[in-house]
Amino acid sequence: YSNAIVWAAKTNVLRGYGNGKFGPNDAVSKEMLNLVIARQKGEDPVWVAIPSWHAWPPALRSPRCCMI
Repeated sequence: YSNAIVWAAKTNVLRGYGNGKFGPNDAVSKEMLNLVIARQKGEDPVWVAIPSWHAWPPALRSPRCCMI
């Protein structure tokens, strides 16, 4: 992964953990992916606050509502 990491660091798409280290095998959260895509596109990331599960309407609290 070294070539990809060097490219990502030079283009500022990825910055690593702040100590000069990267975790190419680490899990990636949705927030991290949002940040990487925004940087790649040259945009600021969009952060959206998601209300607490308990604030959702009862119909949306059911696990079945979101199953694919």
